Amino acid sequence: MVCKRCNEEVEEGVVYCPNCGLELHYIQEYNEVDEELDKNMLDLTNDVVSEQSDLRYDNDDEEWQEYHLERRLTLKEKKIRAIAKIIGLSFLIVILISGTVIYFVYQNRSNSFDVQLKKASEYAAADNFSKAVVCYENAINVAKDKKEKAKAAKYLGMLYADNSDTKNAVYYLEMTIDNKCLDRDVIETIVKLYELQGNSDSIKKLARVASSDETNSLFEKYLLNQPIFNYKSGTYNEYLSVEITTEDNETIYYTLDDTAATKDSNVYEGPIEVKDGTTVIHAISVNENNLVSEEIVTTYVVQSAGSMKPVITPESGEYTDFTKISIDDISANCKIFYTLDGTEPNENSIEYTESFDMPVGNHVLKAVSINTETKVASEVVSKVYNLDISSKYDTSRAGQLVMTALEERKEVLNTSGTMADGSSCVLQFDEAVTIDTQNYYIMHRYNSIMGQLFDANIFYAVDVTSGNVFLANKKKDGIYNLDVF
Repeated sequence: MVCKRCNEEVEEGVVYCPNCGLELHYIQEYNEVDEELDKNMLDLTNDVVSEQSDLRYDNDDEEWQEYHLERRLTLKEKKIRAIAKIIGLSFLIVILISGTVIYFVYQNRSNSFDVQLKKASEYAAADNFSKAVVCYENAINVAKDKKEKAKAAKYLGMLYADNSDTKNAVYYLEMTIDNKCLDRDVIETIVKLYELQGNSDSIKKLARVASSDETNSLFEKYLLNQPIFNYKSGTYNEYLSVEITTEDNETIYYTLDDTAATKDSNVYEGPIEVKDGTTVIHAISVNENNLVSEEIVTTYVVQSAGSMKPVITPESGEYTDFTKISIDDISANCKIFYTLDGTEPNENSIEYTESFDMPVGNHVLKAVSINTETKVASEVVSKVYNLDISSKYDTSRAGQLVMTALEERKEVLNTSGTMADGSSCVLQFDEAVTIDTQNYYIMHRYNSIMGQLFDANIFYAVDVTSGNVFLANKKKDGIYNLDVF
């Protein structure tokens, strides 16, 4: 590197020219943070160099004299200047920080809840509606708790109400109520606004949360009592005649299809007959002001004795032909039990599963229907039958006649039914039928092998009057073709 003052070559890294003592400057990386310190250090270094140069050069060197004049400030003066700069910069920073703090304190104070509420009140008193609204909204936004929020919302809602803005008034008064402010002024005002809107449902909802000794009078004409039913929801074992009333003779509307009742539903005019099964009734009442009560819903499950009563066919009477007896039950979840000897039937009696033959002679048939879930029993139904078919034979004698015919045909060894292979023939009565106006007993043949019965699928018909035996070809139950046996 070459010294700019004396043009002597200087080795790289030397700070001062060894010939003239001039400080040598190198291009270094720029550092904003160290810039000020570097500058101060440079000034101090120049002072030192200047003092050294004063000893090495005489005053006749014009260039040195000019340089010396530029650097004539003493080291002490340089230090004082640096300190003054630092103090001035610190003072400026303190002023800026203080100003910022003061600004934010002022801003916070001017935007506080109390200040905004006070400004809003002043603007409202001066009929400056728009500025009052802005300040009330600011107060709501900076409120610290529900109490402050409710207070500001109340004043703003009242302001809108005074200016006939029903929609906004309702919005802010509902905000007041949501934040647990339920004073009478708020309730009274919002009830009047709901009236203007025709919103009776909101009034009833409000009554549920805001009704008190102080405000009850505000809701009297809106709080309709629900209709009153003479039967509570439940399960019954009898038909019901359901009556619906109201305390002040309001109009009652109801449905029976499990849908909500409205003013377009059926008008109640008299008792509703509830019979077997499940019935759901919805009902409301409507007063002269067209206000609607809360809906009431009742559910009735009826499993009545009357509906459970069995139906027996045929009717009581004298019969000369074999006849089937049927017992029907129109109720669900029920079983039928019967007796043929006149005794009262119960769950231990014969269970009815299908139609059966009317027995010959005089018999009293009694039947009862019993609900399998509730165990409620119906009324016992009775029928009296006298079956006289002018028969010389009963079913037992008919079996003996068939066995005698089988012995004559060598199909059995004796009337006990013993057969040559060691098995036995067993006859069972199946049913009594009428074929071409003549009555017959149908006897069903089984083969017994080592005490076990096997169906031979052979049928015999015995004329109950003559005792003649025929081979019966079964077409279906009750219908046969007869062949000579």
